[in-house]
Amino acid sequence: MAQQAFDITLKDNLDVIVTDVVMSVISGFELYHLLKKYSATQNLSNIICTSKNQPIDRLWGMKQPE
Repeated sequence: MAQQAFDITLKDNLDVIVTDVVMSVISGFELYHLLKKYSATQNLSNIICTSKNQPIDRLWGMKQPE
């Protein structure tokens, strides 16, 4: 699923991508960092959703580098 999302962002002219934190191959955070590495996708807006609601999950998400 994450590989498909990455492939789509490279071939289509998207304005925003919405992912989940938990995905089967790579996490939403890993996909975000992968997209930021490429000039074609580095300015793409990202919304990362999750059902994780524990305080430690929120802290971990806030500490992720941009």
